[in-house]
Amino acid sequence: MKRCPKCKKPYFWNPDVGQIECPNCGRLSKMINKDEQKKSVSKLH
Repeated sequence: MKRCPKCKKPYFWNPDVGQIECPNCGRLSKMINKDEQKKSVSKLH
């Protein structure tokens, strides 16, 4: 069990996934990260 740094809820951590948030927050941060990657890619071109 690990505690999510964002919502503080305990959750089962899967080391293969490599995310530090619980699945609920992890989904949100993944969506945000995708948006950030798009922005940084468009800056390069």
